[in-house]
Amino acid sequence: MEGILEQMDKRLNHLEGELSDLRKEMREEMSGLRDEMREEMSGLRGEMREEISALRGEMREFRRALETNFR
Repeated sequence: MEGILEQMDKRLNHLEGELSDLRKEMREEMSGLRDEMREEMSGLRGEMREEISALRGEMREFRRALETNFR
């Protein structure tokens, strides 16, 4: 009986260690994914700002053309 309890204790300790390692790996992986997402979102924001700026410029040109043609 005592031997069985020791063996179970060893197995449970091993499982606890494995779970701890898995948690650590998951945290690291999630941290990496968060960093990737931040970089992607930052890039997308930059692209959107550029597109919006270009669109505003086109709208200004169109407005000037309309004003010129209707005067």
